[in-house]
Amino acid sequence: MKPRDLILVVVLVCAGGTFALAQQAAVPVMVRADGDMDTCGVGTISEVTAVRAGPGIGHRQIDGLTTGARVWMFDEKDDWVGVAYGSENIECSPIKQDKAYDGPGKSGWVHRKFVRLIAG
Repeated sequence: MKPRDLILVVVLVCAGGTFALAQQAAVPVMVRADGDMDTCGVGTISEVTAVRAGPGIGHRQIDGLTTGARVWMFDEKDDWVGVAYGSENIECSPIKQDKAYDGPGKSGWVHRKFVRLIAG
């Protein structure tokens, strides 16, 4: 370790620095308006996976889902799917304007490889 690296570590520790400095801000799951089309698809989780605050491993884990859990898929960004889960009352009815998902249940982001589409 070089002296300047040690100084950076000391400054971060003294300032109460945490790994949160490397985390990205939370990204809301968006419900997209598309005319008379439903706003989501329904899927299941193929194996235990993390739910993240945004699309990517740089976002903090906010929850976890077990194999077979049902999710409603509302949003996509690269290899990540914005999902809602934790309630059987989630609806996919058409809307007139895009909006952030606001319930019922919870929302977050899971990697596409862990989601299996079953309807939508």
